Amino acid sequence: MLGWDDPRPLSQVIPPDRARTLAGKPGLVTMADALLNFPASYVHTSGTGAMSDGGDGLVEGDHLTCLAEITWTQVQDNRGRRGPREILNFRFRVDGVDFSSALFGNVRSHQPFIAIGAKVMLAGKLGLFRDEWQLRNPSYITLHPPPVVDGEPLTGEAYEAAFGAFGPLKTIVDVAGGMRAAQQLLSVPWLPTYPRRHGTNNAELLGVMGHVLDAMASPPEMLPSATVPGAPAWPVIDGAELIGAGTALHDIHRPPEDGPDAARTRVKFNEALALQLVMALRREDSTARTGRAVVPVSPGSKYAALIQKLPYTLTDSQTVALTEIGAAMEGAGTGAASGEATAAASGAASGTTPMSMLLQGDVGSGKTIVALLAMLRVVDSGGQCAFLAPTEVLATQHAQTLGGLLEGSGVNISLLTGSQSTAERREALLDIISGTADIVIGTHAVIQDSVEFFDLGMVVVDEQHRFGVRQRDRLRETSPVDRTPHLLVMTATPIPRTVAMTMFGDLTLCTLETAPAGRGEINSFVVPMWKRSWVDRMYAVIREQAEQGHRTYIVVPRIEGEGGVDEVATRLQGGELRGLRVG
Repeated sequence: MLGWDDPRPLSQVIPPDRARTLAGKPGLVTMADALLNFPASYVHTSGTGAMSDGGDGLVEGDHLTCLAEITWTQVQDNRGRRGPREILNFRFRVDGVDFSSALFGNVRSHQPFIAIGAKVMLAGKLGLFRDEWQLRNPSYITLHPPPVVDGEPLTGEAYEAAFGAFGPLKTIVDVAGGMRAAQQLLSVPWLPTYPRRHGTNNAELLGVMGHVLDAMASPPEMLPSATVPGAPAWPVIDGAELIGAGTALHDIHRPPEDGPDAARTRVKFNEALALQLVMALRREDSTARTGRAVVPVSPGSKYAALIQKLPYTLTDSQTVALTEIGAAMEGAGTGAASGEATAAASGAASGTTPMSMLLQGDVGSGKTIVALLAMLRVVDSGGQCAFLAPTEVLATQHAQTLGGLLEGSGVNISLLTGSQSTAERREALLDIISGTADIVIGTHAVIQDSVEFFDLGMVVVDEQHRFGVRQRDRLRETSPVDRTPHLLVMTATPIPRTVAMTMFGDLTLCTLETAPAGRGEINSFVVPMWKRSWVDRMYAVIREQAEQGHRTYIVVPRIEGEGGVDEVATRLQGGELRGLRVG
């Protein structure tokens, strides 16, 4: 959290053995680690609701944790091969959905707690039997006992005795330090659900956070009071003043009756403020640097030659983008997203604030040709350019495409990837350091320390989301402060201007609004994964496209592990896309 840290180890508030376990795969070592592990969702304890994998997204085999009200119970004799055995069957309701479940073994020990009218937290694996949801291998802990037992109100010692716990959810009792402590911990208006972490679960985190919040040191307020001379007015969002930082950090884990919204708003404000402060520092750093001011376009330039050679006419959006990019590199436009005019370049390279621009446009809108023409402005001015692609396949494709467009122009292109042979890499590195290579196209390999440019004047980053901020700026930061390369970042992700100002505040935004003539129309849709009917329709559309002989490309966030390429492909092949070829 902005301007705050609490480095005290968790072992100060929980047993050392548990602290060592949480420091492992969960990665929760200090008090700050626990406090900054914000809940993902909440359930109000006055009603019922799913704390994980719930709502419209119930999937057989998933794990469900929920707040439920017991609606029916029955002890059943089960005379099987193992002899007489009792089963406690019960039904419960979560957000209007009815479930069934059963407890085996010493069922008499569960009867005082699994009683009609009792409010309990339940956890188990979801199953389906005769079109009814079941919770298999349930564990539970009492939130509120039934108000009446055998026609009599539950009070005093009888009320205290009606709290019980069983199975993994009993962890809350163990961590809290007893049933009484667990009752107090769960007697709150809202219960949070924490993001999944390997090596721990929500029950354990609820118990741990009870100790952490009790021992929490109040963070100092980093925003100046409006009463301080010269300080801005206290922030007001949606008509309500922001709450204090310390209050927000506490309330986001243990919300008051009004709910967690005020705390979440303050946390989001802090995150946005931290990002904007970083961007402000980056803008300040950019304005302190000097880049190459490119020469104006002349009839005999490589830029003009490519314009004449193109088999198509640039769109109005492309022309406007090239004008903005050219003005920024010439020194007549805005630099580093500062919003302030810079000095115009007179003739050749007199120096300017390095351009920092985000070029966005749909797939097929013509970003690559805009980037190539921008690079030719630098090549015409005697500088080199680096074009970073996210994968070797794309880098190779770009090298072939751009090489074809520049054939016979005298512009030399070098390809640099990690899989090249030693001889190929040595030749590419020699061309780069000697200045023979005008445009270097490659992957992360271009960012390595072993790569040294003769005179780098511009860096183009294709698909920004595949490169971190530090990666994209590596080439700029290793250049002399008086010869910082211009930066052009490209993305096909549709980013609204307000979001771009937040996430890319150090970059000037330039958008290609239209696609070249003859390009197919591209429609983008957002499918909320928690709306099962929408998700089902999405997979139905994929099947419809397959029946028409078309193919679908699915992008996942990682290669390995949960949510990775292999895991998603296997799941879809045996599930939603069963019967289709999934590669």
